[in-house]
Amino acid sequence: MFLLLLVITACFSPISILGQSYTSRQRIGVGVQSHHPADYLNWYDFEAFNFGWYFTWAGAGSIPKPGNIDGVEFMPMFYGGSCSAKALDFIKNNPDSYPPGTTFFIGNELGKTEIPNMTTYAQNYHNCYHSLKDINRNYKVVLGALTSSGLIDSHLKVIRSEYKRLFKTDLKTDGYRINVYWEELDRNVLKMRDYMKSVGDQDKDLIITESCRPGKTKDENIVYLKEALNYVTKGGRSTNIGKPSDDYMLVQRFGWFLLNTGSGYLNCSLYDISMHAAAYPPLKTKKTSVGNAFINWMKANIPTLAPTKAPTTTPTPVLTPTAAITPTSTVVPTVVPTIKSTPTPTLKHTPVPSVFLTITPTPVSTCPKKGIGDANCDDKVNIMDFGIWKVEFIDFHNKITKDLWAADFDNDQKVAIYDFSIWKLNLGK
Repeated sequence: MFLLLLVITACFSPISILGQSYTSRQRIGVGVQSHHPADYLNWYDFEAFNFGWYFTWAGAGSIPKPGNIDGVEFMPMFYGGSCSAKALDFIKNNPDSYPPGTTFFIGNELGKTEIPNMTTYAQNYHNCYHSLKDINRNYKVVLGALTSSGLIDSHLKVIRSEYKRLFKTDLKTDGYRINVYWEELDRNVLKMRDYMKSVGDQDKDLIITESCRPGKTKDENIVYLKEALNYVTKGGRSTNIGKPSDDYMLVQRFGWFLLNTGSGYLNCSLYDISMHAAAYPPLKTKKTSVGNAFINWMKANIPTLAPTKAPTTTPTPVLTPTAAITPTSTVVPTVVPTIKSTPTPTLKHTPVPSVFLTITPTPVSTCPKKGIGDANCDDKVNIMDFGIWKVEFIDFHNKITKDLWAADFDNDQKVAIYDFSIWKLNLGK
């Protein structure tokens, strides 16, 4: 069984099958200053930046994920730390904008004017956490951000204590956040990770939602930007306090502050919209030197968002339970079918020796577990369903057309990462 899991993980390594890990691109995101409900990323040349996620300060429910931004994850924020019935209804009624696995930030910055009282926040967080989990148990609900690890005692510990007093149970969260500006990145991260381990949350995400160097020059921010991106994608790892399911990486998500501004923080911003800051959409935008440095670092270190043309390979015979397949290059023993390329959602296809699955989709009416990841309709969600998803994911992105996809678990007529998330969350059922 261990060998089986090892082989499958090797076939799709950037996304952990049994834990939650991230590719380098998925780790990197931005904050988007949003003045208007229609302030979407497609006003900007977001593909050039190739970041994997974004958030806004506008409040969950008011800005759904733009449907035309494929592969860029939207993380909604309830800015003041409370979740209104209107916003919750909006999320419930727009599942395409808030798919399973969506990460919600409950509050902007703890202790600031928007969240001044930790007891009130504990009450509001309890409501948000359980309301969102009632909508979809696979949503990820994350605490508000600290502006310094020095606030752990006066904020996080107080919130946890008040929560226990009010609800007679321990606070649950899917992650922690910190915003790092003037202080050292590594020192803050290590203190946060020490605290997370002390409360039994070592295997939860640590998210830096905002980071730059206000008051510094653009050149100084460029130096810091490169140091920070190298740290969160390559160097920040600890087997003592890092996240075990993420190869002991210390930081799971890093958000640069910010994508766009027309006033203030221009030495941090990737775009300068000051010429038309009051227009929606902005009539004219201009990348800053920091923005160009961001693009150049991503080009040098992160695979591009757009897939390249599919490679041409020669198929080998269809795999049977007793067949012995000897590839002409690297030998990988496996008990599940492999396929003609080993893609990830963001990496270029690499030709490898391959075999093909013959997939005959089963009508949903005779497949009660189709919606939770049962692709072959054997009433189980297991490794075989992953193999079917993987084949169809590649076929779909190679523009192969079918009337019915066996691994289209959310019934949106395509095979995508969201379908993989559904399978992963229900593995073993």
